[in-house]
Amino acid sequence: MRLSLACAASVALGAGTAGAHYDISPHLIGGQLLTGGLTHSGQVTPPPIWVYGYDLGVDPLDPYNSADPGVNQLPGVGGLPPGAALYYDIRNSLIFWDGTGGVAWTAPPGDCYLQLTVGAATRTLTGTSGPQAGSLIQSVLSDGSLHRHFLTSLYGAAGSSNVPGYPGYVQPPAGCYSFSLTLELVHGGVHYVSDPFRVVFNNGLDEAAHDAAMQSVAVVHSTWQGAAAANWSDAGNWSAGVPQGKGATARLMSGAATVVTVDGPCTIGRLFLGGASHSVQGASITLDNTDVITPFGAAIAVSSHGQTLGAKVITAAASDLAIDVAGGAGLLLGGGIDNSAGKTISKSGQGTLSIAGVQAHGAGAILLVTSGTMNLDTDAGMPAVAATAAVANLGVSVTGGQLRLGANQTLASMASQVSGGIDLAGRQVMVYVAGDEAALNAAVADGRMIDSTAGSHASASIGVASRPDAHGEQMVLIRLTRLGDANCDGTVNFGDLLRLSQNYNTSGRTWDQGDFNYDTQVNFADLLRLSQNYNQSFATAAAVPEPSSLGLLVAGGGLLVRRRQRR
Repeated sequence: MRLSLACAASVALGAGTAGAHYDISPHLIGGQLLTGGLTHSGQVTPPPIWVYGYDLGVDPLDPYNSADPGVNQLPGVGGLPPGAALYYDIRNSLIFWDGTGGVAWTAPPGDCYLQLTVGAATRTLTGTSGPQAGSLIQSVLSDGSLHRHFLTSLYGAAGSSNVPGYPGYVQPPAGCYSFSLTLELVHGGVHYVSDPFRVVFNNGLDEAAHDAAMQSVAVVHSTWQGAAAANWSDAGNWSAGVPQGKGATARLMSGAATVVTVDGPCTIGRLFLGGASHSVQGASITLDNTDVITPFGAAIAVSSHGQTLGAKVITAAASDLAIDVAGGAGLLLGGGIDNSAGKTISKSGQGTLSIAGVQAHGAGAILLVTSGTMNLDTDAGMPAVAATAAVANLGVSVTGGQLRLGANQTLASMASQVSGGIDLAGRQVMVYVAGDEAALNAAVADGRMIDSTAGSHASASIGVASRPDAHGEQMVLIRLTRLGDANCDGTVNFGDLLRLSQNYNTSGRTWDQGDFNYDTQVNFADLLRLSQNYNQSFATAAAVPEPSSLGLLVAGGGLLVRRRQRR
């Protein structure tokens, strides 16, 4: 049995005999749950270890079962608090390589599957099973130790037995089988979760093939330990080498502020920021964590302080991006975003995320806000001009917290499920899904879309109007304007009165049809609002309309009533 260190170089620890048995050894160090290695004889390999290798077939009479992996820690060594509960979770589906050619992982052939059992709980992994909640491994003993083994069983296609000669036996294909796990330690209501690590089982291949399989899934998880100002690419600045590649994890968690220069484009899977205020500047960072080896969503997690990413953030074509900002913390994406088509950027945590810099979103991209504050300080699209159509690819959805606009927006769609979920903050939005108009009216009516600057403007309300843009395409404009401004051009005039008159005494109407109080009715209450603002423009001092204007409106109101009565 063998393991692979963080540098992705595998280390042979035996010839696959029970005497060379390395267990997964959890350590709680500096508030992080890390994984190392430990033999039954007490030989220790300190963390971090990211890949553990085991052989099936140690017992020729029971070739497809293994009492591995084990989870083991010595008394007083790993910093594990007594009574803490240690759990595991499965992070992805089972993958397979048949040992031929270069390492190329696929789903296992046919219906081949693997079962993990610890205690009374069994989990089944297939090529499509995906992430699964695991179960309790063991509680830490009073001396800080623990020791528990899984039973791992490999089955052939649709086989009910994996013991040769037994009824239902189907021989599993020779090859390497791999999956990812995380450990979670729970103590006093605090949850410590390890980085994902790989387990690679060898079924019938030679040691060289097993080593190659292990090296192919090894990714770097590294913590910054360099100077206060230094380059990303210098291996000496990192605890386990430069984090580079799909699935790699980079941590900037020191208690002293740092400025890290990304001195060439890099790709990682996850970025953790905290401990002090850090600034990451320079070239672009691609967040990519969703190939067959590391099929978890890419992530940025901020645990404390104000953090700055001046480097452009790029999402991979296959990777959604989850950004979590803890309460009291902040993250500024000042270098802009290049978000792939169809990908979702989600914001969680009670802290504040601000996006500045140039934004580019592919068709079907989504920004999902689930908690905390999200500031959009630059346009996620590009407004239309006479010669060029608008670029409106991003859809925005708020299910918790608040999205606050710091710039006018050009969007594919916009929706809020919570009160005050979207604050226009004096900005305007152009939405390019015509079917959204009724939903946007409803969001304003319900208070799910607000404008916090409304109190500083006389007779103001959010208006929602379907109208052509500068290039001639239809869009829905949402902005703060004068009550009575049906077409949201900033002025209340005869054009708005005409719209109201055409819908007077009707129901099921929207703002741009004369419903200025969002009750879906167009009636005298709306006419009164229009009359009180007639011939006035938004953001100017309130002025009393000239008598001729008032007379026109009163007369208009009378005509509207009489017209309805004659029908």
